[in-house]
Amino acid sequence: MTVSTVRRASLLALAALLAGCSATGVASRSARSGSTKVTIKPSSLGRERVHEQPDGLAPIDKPPSGFTKVSGDGFVAWAPPGFTPKKGTSRSGEPLLVLVGPGAEAARPHVGFGRDTKPGRASVMEQSYTFESALRVPAPEPAKGIRRTVTRWPGTLRAVIVEWTTEAPDASGATSAMHHVQLFTDVDDGLSLSVVAAAPVDTFDQSQVATVLRTFRPT
Repeated sequence: MTVSTVRRASLLALAALLAGCSATGVASRSARSGSTKVTIKPSSLGRERVHEQPDGLAPIDKPPSGFTKVSGDGFVAWAPPGFTPKKGTSRSGEPLLVLVGPGAEAARPHVGFGRDTKPGRASVMEQSYTFESALRVPAPEPAKGIRRTVTRWPGTLRAVIVEWTTEAPDASGATSAMHHVQLFTDVDDGLSLSVVAAAPVDTFDQSQVATVLRTFRPT
């Protein structure tokens, strides 16, 4: 069985562009992954062990003080002060919402929310596995610190978290290292929701993008 990562990688690229960040590495990886097929065995993926969420990424029921409720197509989340919502459309025609935080133009912290109403036969187990494999493809360099965790998330059938770090040149030619966390979820067999949180490596914790992701809930 083979699956494509185009929709997921496109979400990353569009989220970065809407946020005003450098999307060079993400867009390149999206193009490469669009033509890359990874053969997987659904039976083995179905037996993957479910783990607790990685440190600092467990869902939270009560948002921190000062956070504002943000509602999207099929989900709700909470954003800290200073984050601005931007709307777009993915390549598959689905709505995309990105919360853009303060910061330098080329490396703004941001959280992107997307959905797929036609996931087909590929669950997030397969999609996240294929996406992880695509991250290891040089584009021009493979991502670093890649970690994939099969976990649980409130309101979903299946959930997987993928973490990684990329370096890409901005408009001035300077290199910016960004850390990413993506939550893949199957709400049901006909709806997948995905959240991407990204911020500069040095300020990832302070940016609060991970906290935004932790408040995400399907509705």
